[in-house]
Amino acid sequence: MSTPSPGLVQPPGGGQPFDPNDFISNFGQTTAPTGKPSTATKDRYGPLSGVQRWRYATDQPGSEELRMGAPQLMGVEQLSSEYYNWDQKQKDRFRARLGLINKNALTASDSDLAKTWADYVQQSANYFSAGVTLSPDDILDKDIAARSTQSLAGTKTTTTTDTNLTSRQDSDAIFNSAAKALLGRAPTPEEYAAFQGTLNSAEAANPVQATTTTTTDEFGNAVSSSRTSTGGIGAGGAQLLAQQAAQANPEYGAYQAATTYWNAAMQMIQRGY
Repeated sequence: MSTPSPGLVQPPGGGQPFDPNDFISNFGQTTAPTGKPSTATKDRYGPLSGVQRWRYATDQPGSEELRMGAPQLMGVEQLSSEYYNWDQKQKDRFRARLGLINKNALTASDSDLAKTWADYVQQSANYFSAGVTLSPDDILDKDIAARSTQSLAGTKTTTTTDTNLTSRQDSDAIFNSAAKALLGRAPTPEEYAAFQGTLNSAEAANPVQATTTTTTDEFGNAVSSSRTSTGGIGAGGAQLLAQQAAQANPEYGAYQAATTYWNAAMQMIQRGY
């Protein structure tokens, strides 16, 4: 096979060498002084070379020259809209090939498939603007090949640390119950504030450790997940701290003694002696 002259591209599928700029000019596009497509061509899809370049359009009218390896230039919008000319067999084939990359494609909507095709067309145009000839199908082939060498199946464990601080309203409610039961009165504003400080400090010193275990399939999709949490203060711990705070008050002993004597006196009165 002869070597193409400088500036010409040899189609991988055979055929005559061609100058990409000729195709650009045919669509009224401009070329850069270097002979490479300028950024003005980024809205165009470049020469489609080789028999694999546009696999899903080979059954479309006017596709005979594509089978012979002749390059063709189409606009991004035009080539993207070709999806809506595909028959169901072509769409199913495209869906199946996408499924080799991500199995979610197997249940994707028609509009999602159309958008994915348009994304591949845009990538192709971006490559062409950089002087690289890759069709949407070429890029999809590369993605499938890259995916086939990887497996995302496995189990992953992550651990997070969360500090849950009780709000002022909840803290006041907890301490109010303890103070009334153990001191015989409601707490003062200063006592409310002091207890919340004590409670929040204890919560900060005892954060919640959460461990999440996720199992994924070969495509990286989660198939199961579990979460366990340890640590923290909890409702019972907060109530215990409130009880301890109330018992540390100097009034606690006197109130309990008075309550004890009062209860004993009432029992004596009820018994009549």
